[in-house]
Amino acid sequence: MGDLQLAQDNILDGGDAVDWSGAGLPSFGNWPAPLQISAAIVANAPGPMLLLIGPQAILYANSAGVALIGSCADGPVLGRPIVDVLPRYAELFAVALVRAARGEGTSFRNHELRCVRDGVPGAAWFNLEFTPVLDANGLTLGVLCMASEVTHHVERARELAVARKQLELAVILADAGETETALAESRFQFDTLTESLPQIVWSSDAEGRHDYFSRRWTEFTGIEPHEITEDTWKELVHPEDWERVWHAWEGARRTGEPYDIDYRFLHHSGDYRWLRVMALPVRDGRGAIMRWCGTSTDVHDAYLLSEERQRLAYELERIANWDQLTGVLTRRAFFERSEKIIVQLAREFGRVSVLMLDVDHFKQINDGYGHPAGDAVLSLTAKRMDGLLKGGDLLGRLGGEEFAVLLPGTAPDVAMAVADRIRSAIEVEPFAIDGGVRISVTLSIGVASGVACEGDLERLLSIADKALYQAKSGGRNRSALVEA
Repeated sequence: MGDLQLAQDNILDGGDAVDWSGAGLPSFGNWPAPLQISAAIVANAPGPMLLLIGPQAILYANSAGVALIGSCADGPVLGRPIVDVLPRYAELFAVALVRAARGEGTSFRNHELRCVRDGVPGAAWFNLEFTPVLDANGLTLGVLCMASEVTHHVERARELAVARKQLELAVILADAGETETALAESRFQFDTLTESLPQIVWSSDAEGRHDYFSRRWTEFTGIEPHEITEDTWKELVHPEDWERVWHAWEGARRTGEPYDIDYRFLHHSGDYRWLRVMALPVRDGRGAIMRWCGTSTDVHDAYLLSEERQRLAYELERIANWDQLTGVLTRRAFFERSEKIIVQLAREFGRVSVLMLDVDHFKQINDGYGHPAGDAVLSLTAKRMDGLLKGGDLLGRLGGEEFAVLLPGTAPDVAMAVADRIRSAIEVEPFAIDGGVRISVTLSIGVASGVACEGDLERLLSIADKALYQAKSGGRNRSALVEA
């Protein structure tokens, strides 16, 4: 709770000027828990991140997000519908919001935004990741949007395309030395071309022995041309990348295919930086390789952006799929994964069972011990249940104190045995809560079992819910079976 409270403080500091009630929202402390958790993630994200709240997609953003949106829009940013803030991109957000309402995420790659930076209008490119924020019942409360700028990457990709064409030209020039005059002319053109490129330009003989590096080499490595030996470049490749680099280089030399690889190379600062290295063969009139011409382009910043995007995407995926309180599958993730398993079982005419589990008298636990104790009971219950299931079984939280279990390939008697084993394990040992309190818990469980049919999950859950009602009507702390 300490990290979340800190994030709440940060959010209030950043949004205290916003009249959330004017946007149809309560004060931050009264937002639903999934929105508070999402807002905490937004507040602590290192890059631009947005939270679009409710059907109107009311905008909250961290400071980096406010700066980004502010560079693309006029007027206030926070507390307004996103389509009012950025009408130019209404269609893009409409697509993301419609999919989010269905519980689906959306990605836009290399999307151009028109921004004003330092007073100068221009274009910037971003990868945009939209992830729905769901409540315990799978209803969409909002949408998280992570914006990762890839302007450098897009521009570098264009530079690489230009460099490849220039490299092909360099190969043509290197291949043009049929006479002494032609050789001098082509050498002059080659030097003029290579020294004007932002990349390191290099060449080697047919055996792979390097014999030329442009001045960019010294700028990058700090090593003068006269200090270079054949082993120099090998010593500068990151040790973890060397085997991969060597195999790729040897393979290109052996087959004559273009050489194209990314690896880390020692910079004069002492740090390793990622390079994109490409080379093409120069052939004689008979088609034999005479030498290789190559370029090495610094793509390190693009790699760092990609790694940060992947880390945040993983965090968003975790939030979407795993219940933050109990650590089991969210309702949406449980449905998605269960449906896929049932489809496969249906093709094989296999059996499937579903359990619906409810914590008995949970309201009394909340009222008697407080909501933090109730949260602890749910978390500990889920953990104990999960430890009793097999690897292929699924456990999800459907909402509140209600859980569901999918048991693939399980007959009714086996499903009942699993239900009774879970129920007994929960009942036999009270849960120890902070402060020395021990709380006894029991479960009522409804079981549905039958032959798998595609699209059958809703029906099985409905039958299991009826069985759960029977278990509760029979006095609770028991299991009941209804065959599908």
